[in-house]
Amino acid sequence: MRRFVTPVWLMAIGLLWLLYELDLLPVGRLKWSLLLAAIGLVTLIDQGVNKRSWPTGMGFLLAALIHALWVFEWFRFALQFPLWLMGFGLLLAMNRTGLIPDAPVPVRRAETVEH
Repeated sequence: MRRFVTPVWLMAIGLLWLLYELDLLPVGRLKWSLLLAAIGLVTLIDQGVNKRSWPTGMGFLLAALIHALWVFEWFRFALQFPLWLMGFGLLLAMNRTGLIPDAPVPVRRAETVEH
């Protein structure tokens, strides 16, 4: 999956730029949500969905969603962190069940031993 990280980044940046130029993206306060979402997506794309990447990638995506909902005035600013804590706790609980696959074990090449 790592070979797709750079092309996906370029397409995402181009799409966001296009939406901004067409006045379809209110970048002002949403820029932090977009940055958090980008970090979460890149984490999951780069490492795949597994027990190692799930909390980090989904934690950033959850933070992006909560911040975006605040930007659109669905709730007060002070509720962001408690909501994130509850959501992150749920993500960690999901990570400890069988729902999320284990991280792949790196394969090591056999070392040659000289006698």
